[in-house]
Amino acid sequence: MRVVEQRLADAVTLERDLVAEIAIVAKAMGVYVEFLGQRRADKAGQSIGTPDMLVYRAGAVLPCELKRAKNRDGTPAGRLSIGQIVAMERRQEAGVRTAVVTSVEEFVSAVNAMCRARGVRRVEA
Repeated sequence: MRVVEQRLADAVTLERDLVAEIAIVAKAMGVYVEFLGQRRADKAGQSIGTPDMLVYRAGAVLPCELKRAKNRDGTPAGRLSIGQIVAMERRQEAGVRTAVVTSVEEFVSAVNAMCRARGVRRVEA
């Protein structure tokens, strides 16, 4: 069984669970990921709206914002803050797309879209 299929078998409920799952899948895909790990960016010397992670592959960089898809009761969960929205818009104006990722499937899709845009073959996990 491929790594992604194994990892998708378990539902991701917390953002830290999503981070852990993405780290495993990214390694299997052969992409380099930097988790920026901010909690209070304004107090940590980082810009407000800094993405949760940067994905590197084939000379391209993809900023990603991680959000939980649902609360434990099934209602929608993670929402972008105003600072995140503003930063995403500024990156877009500079020609850089930011992916909002709520699942491992979305992560794999975003990485493969980045690769296609660069003319690089699809990455399998």
